[in-house]
Amino acid sequence: MSTIITSSNGFKLRLATLADKDTIIQAYDNFPQPLVQTYQDALDKFSLGHYLNKGYNETAVKDNNAPLGRMEVLENSDEVIVSISILNYNRLAPKSYEASWTVVPVEHRGNKYNTAHLMVSGYYNFTVLDMDYVYWDLIQTDTQINNVDTHWKSKNGAVSTAEIAKTGVGTGASLKTQRILAAEYEAVRAAHSTWKSVTYTTS
Repeated sequence: MSTIITSSNGFKLRLATLADKDTIIQAYDNFPQPLVQTYQDALDKFSLGHYLNKGYNETAVKDNNAPLGRMEVLENSDEVIVSISILNYNRLAPKSYEASWTVVPVEHRGNKYNTAHLMVSGYYNFTVLDMDYVYWDLIQTDTQINNVDTHWKSKNGAVSTAEIAKTGVGTGASLKTQRILAAEYEAVRAAHSTWKSVTYTTS
């Protein structure tokens, strides 16, 4: 079991299930970078998430007992999946998580659902799980991703935000891993025109 997070502006964060298979595979099949090139690549992403979710244990994550992972989905108020992500816990450092393979289904792009996912997932991970920081893998060749990177960096000092270059990933895309502390996440959330007033319930 895993805590479900519902935001006051209508979003719900939960574990992915087998019933989400078609939506998730289609989203990864339209991944906006050449890291997913075939149907098998997309199926592999879903299979990985399903495997991780079967072994996911919130208590073990909180206690830093094991490097566990999860695939989570964000739904809008119509209960439609608008964002998907794979998270790995305590792998790079204790009380940390790595968010990777985040994708918004192609028909929902351009609606700020990536921001919504970052905010709701941030609440789950920093408040419910008491994580200290998150690592994000950002694709350096993508302008939109870099804009997200710049947005967070403009709020966070270079001293507290660590960046690690990764090259030769997948089909040659270059990744940059950015570390965001819990306090840095909170500073961005509290200053956001939409998300600063959003509240959350757990179930």
